Amino acid sequence: MLTNQSSAPNGAGSAGQPLKHKLGHPKLFSSVTSPFVRRVHLAFRRLGLSYDFEIVGNLFPPSPQFLAINPLGLIPALQVPGEEVILDSSEILSWMDHKYGGVWPKEMDASWRDRRLSGLSAGAMTTAVAWRLESVKADVRLSEQKEREERILGTLEKITQSSAFLKFSEGRKRLRDGEDPLKYCYQGVYDLAIALDYISFRMPHLQWARQFDELNELLLDFSENEIFQSTDPRK
Repeated sequence: MLTNQSSAPNGAGSAGQPLKHKLGHPKLFSSVTSPFVRRVHLAFRRLGLSYDFEIVGNLFPPSPQFLAINPLGLIPALQVPGEEVILDSSEILSWMDHKYGGVWPKEMDASWRDRRLSGLSAGAMTTAVAWRLESVKADVRLSEQKEREERILGTLEKITQSSAFLKFSEGRKRLRDGEDPLKYCYQGVYDLAIALDYISFRMPHLQWARQFDELNELLLDFSENEIFQSTDPRK
């Protein structure tokens, strides 16, 4: 079952400005808890773009109605009037950046650093979602689950060594009192926060925050971010 909804975050962009663009009603096919869908919801909202979305009620198996939209049967998918359906969260973000800008930095080296952080974060999301899907099966393969948990922790370790995260951490230390640490962030840091929040939500036993203090500080920064909280699947 698909439920029609629309989103114009508080009628304003991330800094309280009026919405910048009317997209001709692009429609995002989504689920409530998917971190990949949340990537796109958050990008639309922080850029101040209005859009519609439909919650896909059941993907196991996907309905013929949804398969007619996305033959892969996966979410998210973005339907834009006059264009082909975009079938992947990273492709949707690239389309948004090409059309409107602001998803990633304009400067080439900074853009590739941020995109690499996005890629690592999306990888952690992928592994965590696989862990979640396996965990609800009647015959859970514990050895494979343990491997996924170790892979997630290994990915988080790589993230703490990435140039984009190190630059974010350095900049955070230079902030003046009361200055927003997320003011100059792009998609990579937001994707990292989404990954961390999803892991905390679905895998609380992993207790990753005990091992990665700086990552925990980043997620705490996001706990004060209105747009990030507006996409929280638990609310």
